[in-house]
Amino acid sequence: MLCLFLDALLHIEPNWSPLFTGEKVTFICDLKEGNNTDWNYAFNRNGHWLTNSIPENRFTSPSLTTGDSGEYQCVAFQKIRPNVIRESNKVSLSVSEKPKAQLSKDSPVGGRVTLTCSVGSSSSSSSPSSSSSSGWKFFWYRDETTSKPLKPGDDVLLQGGSISPSAGGVYWCRGGRGGRGGRGDPVYYTEYSHPVVTNRAVVTLQHDWPEIYSGETITLTCGIEGGGGSEWEYEWRTPDYYTPPNLRGSVMTSSVRGDYSCKGRLKDGASTTEWSDAFTVRTS
Repeated sequence: MLCLFLDALLHIEPNWSPLFTGEKVTFICDLKEGNNTDWNYAFNRNGHWLTNSIPENRFTSPSLTTGDSGEYQCVAFQKIRPNVIRESNKVSLSVSEKPKAQLSKDSPVGGRVTLTCSVGSSSSSSSPSSSSSSGWKFFWYRDETTSKPLKPGDDVLLQGGSISPSAGGVYWCRGGRGGRGGRGDPVYYTEYSHPVVTNRAVVTLQHDWPEIYSGETITLTCGIEGGGGSEWEYEWRTPDYYTPPNLRGSVMTSSVRGDYSCKGRLKDGASTTEWSDAFTVRTS
């Protein structure tokens, strides 16, 4: 005679949601009473068995894919009386594609630039020593994604969900989670965010003449403070144009008086510097 009881408890570690492709989870089949070693266990998804009967009450998945979404259940078989079976509750698991961190920039007038990193709808802590309610820790990189993550002493101010860098540069971020007990180095990282530029653009005159004469041609150069070795494209705003022209080089020659300003754009990304302060050309 088969004796079936619905008094096993299935839970998943880590228990955050959503889960993403590449992560791993452990399914734990817990009996509400008695010794777990007196039983064998099997785990299934949507009614299809993932394991044979095994003596361990836990099963760690391979790296998850979106096909692993579904309803999971465990069944315990008593060793000395195999006809005594305990079934667990069903637990739904949803697996989404690996996320990409999102990086935004706030440039207050006269203040320090603030960068904020988030994963999905989360925008919690950006310090590697603290995490959000969904388990994410945030890591910051300057100039190259291959560099070591920034720390509070690296000329950046870590505060809440943001950093305020004191030096210009190209910044990235990414999220990580899954260290032992939620602590330690993560075992799973998001994709890097797109780069964001905090450098300033500056217009300089090739020859520092106090005045130029009408009809003379001057040469202006657009420079990027602390360019970090990045490759730039340049855009100019000149008296000849009411709206910004197409991208040009870093050097501008002109014989027209008025205000000139420029900005830099990363060649491998859409992020740009702010417009430089206007450089006024006066003629006599």
